[in-house]
Amino acid sequence: MNIASLHGGGGTSANMNVNEVLARQLIKIGSDLRLLNSGPVGGLKEIDLPATQAGSSIMPGKVNPVIPEYTMQLSMQATGLHQASATALAHAELDLNIWESLITCNTLDMIGLTCGRGHG
Repeated sequence: MNIASLHGGGGTSANMNVNEVLARQLIKIGSDLRLLNSGPVGGLKEIDLPATQAGSSIMPGKVNPVIPEYTMQLSMQATGLHQASATALAHAELDLNIWESLITCNTLDMIGLTCGRGHG
């Protein structure tokens, strides 16, 4: 292992960035699905998501978009882990980053979240 790999976190940083981009894309997709499914009155209702959970008691016929919302929540958690890891990476001192364990744990959790494991 060389000094540059201890300080820069090049491979870890690249992996973190890929997962963060994926998480942001999943948030956008989930948001679009929620909007396109909005309705039944006053919404776009361009698509019909499968009913996986009972609808609203005050809006008969409404389907709650729980799968896109859950995916968005996991992805938001992943972006938070990315921010914490980026901060730790920026606080390397001289040629050593003592925060490597935090970065590694967060990166592994990000992979799990964006791959649909459901928890960090």
